[in-house]
Amino acid sequence: MAGVHRVISSPQYIDDKNRFRNNPRILKDLAKLERQLSRSGTRNFKELHRVGDLWTIRAGEGRRLLVRSEEDIVEIVRFDEHDDAYMAAGRTSLNGPVTAPTLSAETGDQAAPTALLDGHTDDFLVRLGVPRGDLPLVRRIVFPSQVYEYLVPRV
Repeated sequence: MAGVHRVISSPQYIDDKNRFRNNPRILKDLAKLERQLSRSGTRNFKELHRVGDLWTIRAGEGRRLLVRSEEDIVEIVRFDEHDDAYMAAGRTSLNGPVTAPTLSAETGDQAAPTALLDGHTDDFLVRLGVPRGDLPLVRRIVFPSQVYEYLVPRV
């Protein structure tokens, strides 16, 4: 599928996002940004600013996402208040290329997968609108682009 980017969430981003686990509006906005990143990478953002090796993306209400991108992989590094995000970008030194988790040749397992919605209770996901019958499927999602593979009906 042309134009699909793999979005990787750094451990720091998952921690940052977890601070807002009780705020469905912010989590919904982040999910929308993750979906946009998976569809077009960083190309279609109006408020995109370069800070060293990173890009910042406006994430509403004075917050910014820090991302880095190479080819068809986008890594979300941090999510924080505007000034804190810029200070973190100045302190962040990322070595090496952006890489997606790889499959182990021996076991076929993915190296250290982290489900996208780890840390959220089933009740919270139901409040966001996930049908209870879809919870096991939603729990298997690691990358935002998998939402389309698993949940969106083929037309």
